[in-house]
Amino acid sequence: MFLILLLLLIKVNGQITNTTNTVGLLYSEPEKVSEGYLLFVPLGSQNAYLIDNCGLIVNQWAFTKTSVYSGCYLLEDGSVLNLTNDYPYGYKGSESCIERRSWNDELIWEYCIDSEVGEFHSDMHILPNGNVLILMQEYFSVEEAILSGVNPSLLKNNYNLEAVLELKPLGIDSAEIVWQWRMKDHLIQEFDESKDNYGIIAEHPRKYDANLFEDFTHFNSIDYNESLDQIVVSSWNDHEIYIIDHSTTIEEAAESSGGKYGYGGDFLFRWGNPSNYGVEKEQRLLGQHNPRWIPEDFERFGGMLSIYNNRYEELLGNNLEKSAVVVINPDLDRDGVYEMEGSNFLPESYEYVLPNTGAVIGGPMFSNLMSGAVVQPNGNIVTCEAEKGRLTEFDEDGKVVWMYQCPIGYYYIFAQGTRANSQVYKVEKYKADYPGLLGRDLCGTSIIENENMLSDECAQFWSPNIAFLFAINGAEVDFTLSAQNHGEVSWDFGEGNTSTEDNPTHIFEMPGTYEVCVNGSNCFGNDSYCKAIEITATSIEQFNHANQLLTTNIINDKLLFSVNSLKKISIFNEAGLVVKQMENPHYAVEIQNLPAGIYFLQAEGFKNKPFKVERFVKL
Repeated sequence: MFLILLLLLIKVNGQITNTTNTVGLLYSEPEKVSEGYLLFVPLGSQNAYLIDNCGLIVNQWAFTKTSVYSGCYLLEDGSVLNLTNDYPYGYKGSESCIERRSWNDELIWEYCIDSEVGEFHSDMHILPNGNVLILMQEYFSVEEAILSGVNPSLLKNNYNLEAVLELKPLGIDSAEIVWQWRMKDHLIQEFDESKDNYGIIAEHPRKYDANLFEDFTHFNSIDYNESLDQIVVSSWNDHEIYIIDHSTTIEEAAESSGGKYGYGGDFLFRWGNPSNYGVEKEQRLLGQHNPRWIPEDFERFGGMLSIYNNRYEELLGNNLEKSAVVVINPDLDRDGVYEMEGSNFLPESYEYVLPNTGAVIGGPMFSNLMSGAVVQPNGNIVTCEAEKGRLTEFDEDGKVVWMYQCPIGYYYIFAQGTRANSQVYKVEKYKADYPGLLGRDLCGTSIIENENMLSDECAQFWSPNIAFLFAINGAEVDFTLSAQNHGEVSWDFGEGNTSTEDNPTHIFEMPGTYEVCVNGSNCFGNDSYCKAIEITATSIEQFNHANQLLTTNIINDKLLFSVNSLKKISIFNEAGLVVKQMENPHYAVEIQNLPAGIYFLQAEGFKNKPFKVERFVKL
């Protein structure tokens, strides 16, 4: 045996950046970025974009209305779900709609409500059964608010409260409300004992103070935990997140008992601003968005909640515009029952705060409004600074490893070199093995902006770099792919045989010099490598007497086989010369014309082996 090694020139991981880019890809450390594809919708745009880590468009969709202050999601069938509005957002007579479009941008379902009734807004979530959870703002008159115990001095022309609806899509433009939760059913007030909902706020931490705000509440995001059957929402002007029980019936959701956890539609958990329910503890959230359950199977933070804490530095008493991503662990045993200390919901503080050391380009992470963060399977965190339109990925040490500036404003696409005035409400990232991406063509086609040298460099980094190692043992050669980003591979052994395995083993029938080539291809290009390999032995030297092919090795006039599924046989004499060949033989092959002597039978297709060689004697 002898071994020949070919060393591959490895692409060294480094930084892809420059000082001139203003839009699109701004920075990348390619091998540190989490694998996947980002989905985002520029505010005021009718389009949603799915891009790869080089900023290339993998797919895009065009909706019937604009997207304003709303999330967008890729579903497991490859369709997208988006919330759209007539613009400007929320004016009387406008419509807010949920729109679902196929991977090929065909309308599947669109359901709208008129703003005279209420407003779908900010966020939604599709349930495993295909129903959609949607945030809706309900309008109440001043008279209704006063009857509920609201202080008239807090009221102007109306009184708005939040609701969560579960919609069952019907046809292409209809829906049925199959479940709902309404904040109006869970109020507490100690302003007027002659009115509804009267009680001591500090004694009812699972209810909402009707006099906590002026005019309106505003939920800005929603997420769902299937294993717990719970919903988490974020209340922007109250600086809190709330968890409610989805296992209730519609009737139980309006009460304070019932459901899996026994509290009906009252809060199972609230966190961020304990003063809202009469507890003197430190405030931990300020203007927050996008609470998300982190999947249980994630090694980092599995089962916890991540939150984009918009005005984090202000909470610390610093006169700085800096946001942070915080992670909290409110349910240590993961049973959906949340620990309290007296009337205070635990934990007291964060499990983790994303180190806020500033960004590579454009200053520290900050957005006063909107925004979001998504923990990735590898532990990285992808953030969206909504007001800047900037998407960033941080590694486990809080270091920036990727950054992208949305190039689309309300009216046009910004050219490279100009300052982008764009906004993006939130971002999602999906791995290639996400069901909605399986079987799809995920090769990026182009960038959104007019030019980007960094995207070109990124694509070059991920293009295939192919070579191989090989070890020769007689006529048998073991090939080992030595490659980066090789994608699909194909081998040509130089004598008519091929393989698509990464590391094939091949037996050459005859001595000679063979030009062996391997080719690799992926979305970013192709690469090939060829090498001349010299074979000095014949395949008849590859003996293996286990699993006999011949029923006997002493032959008179015909070879008798133990199987009839052979592809090809070759018979060699002692000099290594081929004296007979046959395609697809059956159980027997006539050899009466061969002279007496020692021969070697080589067979292809015997019990999944590339070759089988046996020795026999012709009498």
